Amino acid sequence: MPARPLVSLCIPTYNGLPYLRDCVESVLAQTFRDFELLVVDDASTDGTVAYLERRLRGDRRLRLHRNPRNLGLVRNWNRCVELSAGVWVKFVFQDDLLKPAGLERLLALGRRGGALAVCRRSARFEDGVPPEVRQVYRRHFRRHTLARRFPGRSSVTAREFAGLVLRHPGFNCVGEPTAVLVRRSAFESFGPFNASLAGLCDWEFWARVAVNCGLRCTDEDLAVFRVHPRGRSLSNRRERRYRAEVIDELIIRHELAYAPAFAPVRRAAALTRPRVDLVGSLAGAARWSRRLLGRRAWGGGAGGRDARRAWSDALESCPRLAGVLAEDGAAPSRDGRRYLDIARGLFASAGAGGRP
Repeated sequence: MPARPLVSLCIPTYNGLPYLRDCVESVLAQTFRDFELLVVDDASTDGTVAYLERRLRGDRRLRLHRNPRNLGLVRNWNRCVELSAGVWVKFVFQDDLLKPAGLERLLALGRRGGALAVCRRSARFEDGVPPEVRQVYRRHFRRHTLARRFPGRSSVTAREFAGLVLRHPGFNCVGEPTAVLVRRSAFESFGPFNASLAGLCDWEFWARVAVNCGLRCTDEDLAVFRVHPRGRSLSNRRERRYRAEVIDELIIRHELAYAPAFAPVRRAAALTRPRVDLVGSLAGAARWSRRLLGRRAWGGGAGGRDARRAWSDALESCPRLAGVLAEDGAAPSRDGRRYLDIARGLFASAGAGGRP
């Protein structure tokens, strides 16, 4: 292997042994071979590390790092990036799969220019995933795709993507990290994944990069996103719903209004007619997020505690949020009314009834 591999293929792991075997085999079956396989284990206790040491013994491409303590999901992603040596970073999550030509095709796409190369991905549902959850995923995969937003395109400009983020700030149309190849320099230019986010941590980073650099894309299905009862996305729905479905978008709206990397979105907002008020949108979202906090849809147990902690964390991670709330006395905006619609849907699905 050369001193610097072209690609760092990163698998962040944590107690993922039941699904990890298939993931590793999909990586080892890649037609493109010039990569380092960097596995960063987040203090697993289920035999993950022992399995990796046995399976990959003698493979000079492997680098196995074990965190001395659990960092948490997003911080472990960032640890992967810190340890990576490649020109490109390719994540494959422990419960996902990369099709044999996946890395080769994405790399060919990325070499045409830009910092992100994106493919279509499919969903595979394991036993134990409720039918209503399957329906939610199928609907999302059908509605929120680059192919639907930009049909027939193999590239999207930074200006076009800024307009998309302005219109749809909370919908991930790019996909999960298994479907994306990232130039490592993008992390150096635009920072790491935002660990304050629970479910939209990948989307916020893709948006942060793409509004400045654009992206390359293909509608070829090269990755598989597996949905199973132990997955993080399902646990977010069960235990961290307020954080994932309300606070995440609030944080993103704060970033759109103030973060330097999202200046292209603010320029797009200023040129739109009628002009889009990003600070006003943030105020509406913050007002309704605060009102939702007191509702019983989150439950009185772990869900309720996490909701209260999520609100406190949002105030800490978004320094201007408290000021926006203090200054805001306006009637509900269009964004506020949209949050009301979200609230009604959450209450109905939680069986709470009532309205905010």
